[in-house]
Amino acid sequence: MFDIILEDSTIFIKFFKFVENIVKECILDISDQGLKIYNLTSDLTSFFSLFISRSDFLQYSYNKPIKINVNIKDMVKVFKRTSERWNVQISYDEKNIDELNIKLIEKETNYFRNFSIKPLYQLQPINIEHFENITFPNKIKIPFIKFEDIIADADEFSEILRFNLSENKLILSSIGIAGKTKTEFTKNFSFIEDFNYHDDVDNEYPVSKLKTLKSLKKFSTLITINIANNGPIKIELDLLKLSRFVYYIAPRAEDIDDNNDYFEIH
Repeated sequence: MFDIILEDSTIFIKFFKFVENIVKECILDISDQGLKIYNLTSDLTSFFSLFISRSDFLQYSYNKPIKINVNIKDMVKVFKRTSERWNVQISYDEKNIDELNIKLIEKETNYFRNFSIKPLYQLQPINIEHFENITFPNKIKIPFIKFEDIIADADEFSEILRFNLSENKLILSSIGIAGKTKTEFTKNFSFIEDFNYHDDVDNEYPVSKLKTLKSLKKFSTLITINIANNGPIKIELDLLKLSRFVYYIAPRAEDIDDNNDYFEIH
């Protein structure tokens, strides 16, 4: 059983708008630390996780850790009906396993609307620690709006965005039949919050995966890029006080069967 209330219901609006483009279902994972919502995409090349810290909830009660699998379209149907006017309460009781209850509570009046959706019975086992234990020696934090511009530029010319990192510079470039684009971030730019370099990087990632982040731009004004050479990229967005969104994307590697097994967990 759990019963939680979050003041900012728009977090779920933005989040489920993002995930509905990449997966059909996701896992709600309740623990002592807070709520995690995550899944691995069907092509096994990307993984996302939204963590909302227990301390960021108005109310957080549960009797034991629990995981529930839900249909994304069902969640979207509910959360598209909310706005900044509403708090959101989510509750579940094992005595009625067919109902995940969602209540939208108007902040000014306490007037509420009730919804319930049916969880999915089959729970896809995912070892989230597999992703959390991946190490990234390089970290760069830049304004989200600048990263959004780069993805939009690259999308005009190619399906691939190349990341070249050296000691003092990050170069993002894309080359296609019709043209090319290139943007450089030098370490001394005043808007760069963090530039933690360890080793050189020369990786390519699919623009189709990166551009889905656009729907999350109001989560945070800054985006953190964690990257390792010949490895995945980890995108982080901080939200609320102690919460965060993370998105892992496998590098493009045509010689590894389109990377279909990159994030496979055994």
